[in-house]
Amino acid sequence: MLKNLLQRFIKNKIDDCSEEYFYILRIVYMNLNSDERYLSNNIKHNLNNFNIADREQLKKKIEISKRILSKIEIKNNTKKLNYIPNLKSVQIKNFRSFGHFDSKDKGVKFEFDKNKNILFAPNGGGKSSFCEALEYKLTGEIKEAKRRNIGIGSYVKYKESFIPNIKVEFFKEDYELSLEDKSLLKYTFIEKNRLNEFALLGSKDTGTNERDILAILLDLEEFDSFISKFVQAKSLALDSLKSNTLKTKNSELVENMNKIKDDREKSIIKIKELNQQKKLINVRKELIKSKKEKKEYSDKILKVKSKKINYHTKDDLGKLFEKCSKQIKEYNKVIDELLEKKDKQNYRKLYDSIIDLKNDIEEKGCCPVCDTSFDNVKINPISKASVEIKKLSEIVDLETQKEKYEQEIQKTFDELKEVELMIKNNLAEHIELKEENIKFITESKKDNSKDILKEKFEAYTSGNLENYFKIVNEINKEVSKVSLTVEKYKLKIEELEVKENELKKILQEFKSIAQLVGKYSEDVKNIKNEIEQVSELFKNEQLKNDFIDNVFLAYEQFRKNIDEFKLKLEQERLENIENDTLSFYNQINKHDDESEYLNNINFEKGDKKYCINIEINDEEKDAFNYLSEGHLRSLGLSIMLALIKKLKIPFIVFDDVVNAIDSEHRANIIDMFYNDKFLKDKQLIITTHDRLFWERFSNAHQDINKLKSFILKYTNYGTIYEVYDVDFRNKIKKSLECFDIRQALLFCRIWFETEIINYCMTNKKELRGNFSPEIKGNLLKPSLEKIYNDIIHKEFQGNINLEIIRNGLNWNIQNQEHHTYDENTYNVVHSKTSNEIKEIFDAIDAFVYVLFQVREKKRINDLIIQLFGKYESLQKKQKNPKLPSKVYLKFEKERDRISLEIMHEIENLKKFKLQVCQ
Repeated sequence: MLKNLLQRFIKNKIDDCSEEYFYILRIVYMNLNSDERYLSNNIKHNLNNFNIADREQLKKKIEISKRILSKIEIKNNTKKLNYIPNLKSVQIKNFRSFGHFDSKDKGVKFEFDKNKNILFAPNGGGKSSFCEALEYKLTGEIKEAKRRNIGIGSYVKYKESFIPNIKVEFFKEDYELSLEDKSLLKYTFIEKNRLNEFALLGSKDTGTNERDILAILLDLEEFDSFISKFVQAKSLALDSLKSNTLKTKNSELVENMNKIKDDREKSIIKIKELNQQKKLINVRKELIKSKKEKKEYSDKILKVKSKKINYHTKDDLGKLFEKCSKQIKEYNKVIDELLEKKDKQNYRKLYDSIIDLKNDIEEKGCCPVCDTSFDNVKINPISKASVEIKKLSEIVDLETQKEKYEQEIQKTFDELKEVELMIKNNLAEHIELKEENIKFITESKKDNSKDILKEKFEAYTSGNLENYFKIVNEINKEVSKVSLTVEKYKLKIEELEVKENELKKILQEFKSIAQLVGKYSEDVKNIKNEIEQVSELFKNEQLKNDFIDNVFLAYEQFRKNIDEFKLKLEQERLENIENDTLSFYNQINKHDDESEYLNNINFEKGDKKYCINIEINDEEKDAFNYLSEGHLRSLGLSIMLALIKKLKIPFIVFDDVVNAIDSEHRANIIDMFYNDKFLKDKQLIITTHDRLFWERFSNAHQDINKLKSFILKYTNYGTIYEVYDVDFRNKIKKSLECFDIRQALLFCRIWFETEIINYCMTNKKELRGNFSPEIKGNLLKPSLEKIYNDIIHKEFQGNINLEIIRNGLNWNIQNQEHHTYDENTYNVVHSKTSNEIKEIFDAIDAFVYVLFQVREKKRINDLIIQLFGKYESLQKKQKNPKLPSKVYLKFEKERDRISLEIMHEIENLKKFKLQVCQ
């Protein structure tokens, strides 16, 4: 990006620039990636080393650069995109938090919807890694890596030895991005960090007036930072590079040469005196001997340190076996009970009862065995089937317990293998343990983990590990004494180093004096040559001083031109987006007080940067001096959205952006995403760690088939995801399955509120309210209690389910805005039981049917058809003669479950229809 902009600037200037101006451009371009705090220092460094004889070479370089630039097409990356299709999918492997399972794993693949997509994860869950993977693939760079000054290769790696791999698919098959596309797609990414930085640096409290804050949003932050590396011309101080006159140079050189000759004679005398005191050859011998002794002590330290032991006790192993024994005992108890129940269960009888009951109820309305009316039969077939179903449910519960204990026993088995690995390592590393005869799990002839654990427990209790743990304890005591021996050797080494340093000082003194003698001789020779060259140097010195003066004038012009160029770039981006920015801003803040509404937004061009002026209450204000940090974030988001709209970018990626906006305005953002003329049909990919926002966004969509909701999770193999089910019924059932009473009740509360509000909106119901000075902006927010009393209760007064819902939800203790519970009433949740929640769930389910009969009837019928399809599919699979018995039984169990679910839905439909008739 920066290189492209600089090429564009140079191309505009090179045709009519002076040699000195070109000299500056060339240095700047060549040192673009310099670590210097100020790039203007590179001009000084190069100018200081500039040889005036290279002036002719500089002219040739100007002509070469003109020819090269004439062939380069510099594109304006703020032109509108012709057409880029929406994102269909992205597959990420070995990129930051995304890893892989094995060599065959191609990475985590996200399938996007053409409309709305949202990803939820807590902090550290992989949201930014996901967004940056898209940014890296679509643009070739990552802004955050540049901000942190980290190399892109180091920034994106999952682990050192793995190569990142990202694959993107578009809804247009085989579509390939051009370089121009990649340059423009940089604007599709909106990050929380940029909005926070824009608000923080622009805030009146921070007061950083010297920064161009808008550059942060317009993808010009890097270019603005580049400009800041050039000091003002008056601070460049090039006069210090000019040379002084050479008129007295010759006399100074002669005087210096005579002084050097005297110093050389003094040094020769000093060497002779030093050699008489201590012979040079003896110093070298003593130094070699000292180094040899020091190495011997270092080797001894390494040898002592290498001894180590994996320390553990018999009690640790005993606790593991005690847990194992308890688990196997519980497991055997469940197995015995399971076998007894299965022996008493007649599966065929159950199946025939259900099928006959279904067919006869539909055709005859009498007993399927004797054609007798149900009122006259001795044993009612419905009651008979219910008895069998109850037995079956008991078997299912025992099967669940069996699987649980099998998992726990396997976990204990794995822990034992880890302990045995420690024992194996100790046996291999210590000769004292070579005679220990210990049988390991891998050597057992048993093929069942429970039998192996039993065998290991018997070996443990027999006491054949006593000697092993005794030896391990003794070795551990020896290892603890290692530090004393090491300290002793280190003291010896320190004594030798002191002696060695003294010898080195003597040797260095010899060398230094000898080097001085050689240097003095060389200096005398050089000064003689220099005296001969003084006359020619004086001429070149004056030419260079003139060049320095001209470079200073060129730098003044360059500094002015680069500021003008940046303003031109900002103008290209900001032009004609004021109205859209205003629209987005007022949508985000639509519930603010009317006195805070903006009437106009204007981007005003200054000498070095653009200012943002806002019109509020018929007064023009500076946005950065008037707006709070929260409103500045809203303004920053609005500017970026307006720019994306101007460029007609097909999709937008939000990296945790909503968490930069205060909670009061997040509901407005959801409304804007779904209802704004530009955004409602735009493909949005949103990440957030705000669970409430995620829930609201997921359930605000009128058509769940046009929404993909993901939950990111971090595992030992990297980030993965699961698709989020937005259906309230499924979420409540799942919460009840894991006994999460609080979450189930919360979902019931949101579900009921969502449905009745939807009913009121669909049927255009009216509700009266009172204005209050305590409510900001006098916004009327109807409570659930108000909607219930004024509309729902009046219209459905005789409905038996309303009283169950009203008493069960008890919404007076809940916060209407956030669908959550106050801390002081948190214990109310725990007063509910699973059965009570189930009753509330059934009541809401039945009442929703009353509100939306056509929709719900279609939903239930579609569900029954879908379940029948699954049932028949399992039947076909069971007919495979090669199907293993375990799999067959698994399919049989699933078919039984589906049969029960079908019957439940049929009964629900009958019950709901009867309720409507009443």
